[in-house]
Amino acid sequence: MVAIDSASDWSSSLVDEELVVVLGGEVDAANAEALTRRLQLECEQIRAERVVIDVGRVTFIDSTGLAMLITTSRALDATGTELIVRHPSRMLQKLFDITGVGSLFTIQ
Repeated sequence: MVAIDSASDWSSSLVDEELVVVLGGEVDAANAEALTRRLQLECEQIRAERVVIDVGRVTFIDSTGLAMLITTSRALDATGTELIVRHPSRMLQKLFDITGVGSLFTIQ
């Protein structure tokens, strides 16, 4: 089990060939590395057609959180798995637009 800082929440489930990961709280330097490792482990174990990261409950994300999404996107691309980021806040959507990170995955 990968320990995750208490400032973030995590739940996951497999729904119709999608690994759905719901994140909440803060995604930052304190926990992004652990979140990345946990996400990679679940993706390797479950091997779903699509991975959905629901960020609707994320209250803060910094550059290490964006790096987590970039790393995950690249790893999934290499296996032919689609990454979908669902329910970004206006702030997060703006961050995706400014940095260009949003072009790496589908946003819903």
